[in-house]
Amino acid sequence: MKILIADDDPLQRELLVGFLEKQGYQVVAAADGHEALAQFQRHPIALALLDHRMPGLTGDQVLAQMKAANPLLRAMLITAYGAVETAVQVMKLGADDFIEKPVDLKQLLGKIEQLMQRHAVATDVAAVTHTVTNTAATAPQPLDLIGDSPAMRETLSLVRRLADSPWTVLIQGETGTGKEVMAQLIHQLSPVASAPFVAVNCAAIPDNLFESELFGHEKGAFTSAERQHRGCFERANGGTLFLDEVGELPAALQSKLLRALQEKHIRRVGSERDIAIDVRVIAATNRDLRALAAAGQFREDLFFRLKVLDLTVPPLRERRADIPALIQHFLTRDARRPIQLAPETLDLLVRYDYPGNVRELEHIIQRSVTLARGLVLQPHDLPEEIRHPAAAASTGDLQTQLDTLERDLLLAALEKSEWIQTRAAEQLGISERVLRYKLGKYGLRRPAG
Repeated sequence: MKILIADDDPLQRELLVGFLEKQGYQVVAAADGHEALAQFQRHPIALALLDHRMPGLTGDQVLAQMKAANPLLRAMLITAYGAVETAVQVMKLGADDFIEKPVDLKQLLGKIEQLMQRHAVATDVAAVTHTVTNTAATAPQPLDLIGDSPAMRETLSLVRRLADSPWTVLIQGETGTGKEVMAQLIHQLSPVASAPFVAVNCAAIPDNLFESELFGHEKGAFTSAERQHRGCFERANGGTLFLDEVGELPAALQSKLLRALQEKHIRRVGSERDIAIDVRVIAATNRDLRALAAAGQFREDLFFRLKVLDLTVPPLRERRADIPALIQHFLTRDARRPIQLAPETLDLLVRYDYPGNVRELEHIIQRSVTLARGLVLQPHDLPEEIRHPAAAASTGDLQTQLDTLERDLLLAALEKSEWIQTRAAEQLGISERVLRYKLGKYGLRRPAG
């Protein structure tokens, strides 16, 4: 990385040049603003350290011309003691930071490292956004990456770096944080993006079908095996296999999964022949696998095999700055008519802690826009747990609260469609079969009369 130092004081200029060169940076120097612009034209400058008061062109004038030529340039103003207010004003022109004279070299180095970290993150995020945007039309499942909070930017930056590797990734995070979206993104950014992405929910498959689902089976391998079946590993060959809720994997299957990962071979149920596989495995869990391994409930060797690389998806309460953008996304997608939020409503939504994370926010918006009578969502349109979070905290665990929210959403859609299931299912974006299953799950029946 190349740094430009522009300062009319030769002693300070030489001090800064020598110090930064010892830290491994490439440095070019300038004695005034005009020379600084000339050096900027000759070299690919990543960071400019500009003395605010220089003869001829001042630091803020130099900064303005540099930013006009390269908006991505990182810059820091060096200002005299007592001129902090001026430096803050100059930062509005695009400076990232400032440092006072006499320059504390340790502090300067820390600031430079922070700027370079932000620059690296910004570069990664821009690359991710570019790829997602350019592949949206051809991707099997277009991704919606909503949010620009520091936590989200750090996550996307890490995803970009993980994507280039062929190693297994363990994605950890609470329920509803978007772990599958991150897995899809890793695949989409990877060298095998055009190959299959196969997802399997380990918590949703009966134990007796698990081996067949993962590894496949031969015709006649068991009573209902009327034809040969290719398992998830085979279907994902050359691409990515996503194992969601891997902490729910039965103990007997854990050893077979470990063998497949180690030997890169699988064997269908009822077969005596090994099949070579080339699959990148991404696993996800909302459980503490290390604690489960310590308790003997999850194989420790499998845990370490899955956790070659790891990614933790932050909960929504740690990226509250993204909540307004997420709300607008859900309103645009789900509202059947233009709806806005009253300021008080947005305030309540941003303050809520969301134990169910983004998924819970999505369901809350769907429920609220379905039940709202007006074109502006008011606080009374929100669920009780949002309006009175302290009272709702004692009403049950996360699954109970999510079930209550889903039941309310189903009931609202049914009432709005006069209990015509076809219309209700269409409004909810689910099939009639799924709707009937959920009606039975919650015991919902059309009122008599």
